[in-house]
Amino acid sequence: MKKILFFIILIFEFLCLSANESGYQKINFTISPNISINELFFAEINKEKNIIVCYEKETRKEIWSINDNFKNIYISNDGKIGIGIYQILDQKNLNTIKKQTAIAIFKNGEKIKEIQVNDILKNLSKGKKNGLEFYWGKIENIFDKGFIINTPEEYKVFDFSINDFVHPDDERLFTKWKYEELFDYSLRLDSPEICEYYNFMKVQDSEPPYDKISFSYVGKYNEGIAAPADMWDIDENGYLLIGLDEDLKYVKVLKKIYIDEKNLVAYLVQNNKILRYRYNIREW
Repeated sequence: MKKILFFIILIFEFLCLSANESGYQKINFTISPNISINELFFAEINKEKNIIVCYEKETRKEIWSINDNFKNIYISNDGKIGIGIYQILDQKNLNTIKKQTAIAIFKNGEKIKEIQVNDILKNLSKGKKNGLEFYWGKIENIFDKGFIINTPEEYKVFDFSINDFVHPDDERLFTKWKYEELFDYSLRLDSPEICEYYNFMKVQDSEPPYDKISFSYVGKYNEGIAAPADMWDIDENGYLLIGLDEDLKYVKVLKKIYIDEKNLVAYLVQNNKILRYRYNIREW
C-alpha cells in the first residue's frame, strides 16, 4: 500500500505542477435574466406599461404580475420569487447613490424586500462605472435557499427564509457535505493570486482517518510545488475538514453553501469568507 501511495503522489505532483504552471483560468459563466435556471418559468417585461408578468413555460399559465420598472428580473426555480434589478445611473455624489434601491424582491407578486446600494457595498468608491450606470455587482447565482451576489468587494448571500443577507459565520448559511460529493472530485479556488487545489480520493483497504486522502496544493502560481497527501473527512456538522496536524486535529475547514453542478462551481466559506471554487471530477 505504501508503494502504491508513493507512486500516486509522484503522479499527482507532476500533474499538479503542470496545472500550476498553466496559470490562472478564470471561471466565466452567467445566468440569464427573465427565465429561471431550470427553465420552467419566465418573465416578460413591458417597459412601456411598467408591467412584468411571470409565466409557467410549458403551459404559459400566468403565475404572478407586478408593476415596476426593472432593467432585468431573475426568477427562482419554483417560480414564486422575482428579483428585480434597477438601473443605477452613475453620479458624482456617492451619498445620493448609496440610498438608491438596487434590488427589489417579490414573492407571488408582492414586494417583500428592497435592497439599497449601501446594503450591498461597504465602500461605495469600489463601485465601478459601466457606461452610464453605477456598477455595484451582479446576481451571480440563484438556488433554493436564496441568491448569491458578486460585488467588487466580496460575495454576499441573501437567504429567502430570513429575507436578508446572511453573514458568513451564520450556521443557517450552510448545507452539509456528502461523501459522494467529494470522492473522485476536485476543488480549485477561483483566485488569480493563490493556487489552492484539492483532489479527493478514497484509499481502499485502509482504516479511518487514512482511508480518505486529498492531494493538495496551496501557494502561488508558477512556483515549485509540493503535493502532500492530506487526510480529510466530514465532521458531525457536515463541514469538510482537510489536513491533520501532529495532534491529529484538522487544520482547514470548508463549509458548503451551494454547489452549482451545471456550471461546475462551489460556493464555500473558509475563515468566515465566502469563496468560489471550480468543482469538477478529479483530474487524474
